[in-house]
Amino acid sequence: MNNKRRNIWSGPAVDMMLDAAEELSAEEGSKFDCGSADYLHVAAARRLNRLNGIDEFWTCDVTQAGLAKSAGLKTRLFELKRPAGASLKARPKSSSRP
Repeated sequence: MNNKRRNIWSGPAVDMMLDAAEELSAEEGSKFDCGSADYLHVAAARRLNRLNGIDEFWTCDVTQAGLAKSAGLKTRLFELKRPAGASLKARPKSSSRP
């Protein structure tokens, strides 16, 4: 029995996706302020579109939506709805524990 852990982050499929994200970053990097995960996400969606014909790329991130559109993907942008009075600011930590 082999007790070595299998490394799921290596192999041809992973290398291909990382290469696709790197190419997308080289093509579009000067136009969009996206992080590496955004490029990987859009590159994966573009590949799925080519292989399986997915019809839309969904996101809540305006910048990522722009990258996806620029990469040739039909994009659906969702707005996050926050309850009235909700804030994006982090709540201060309480010094006492319940």
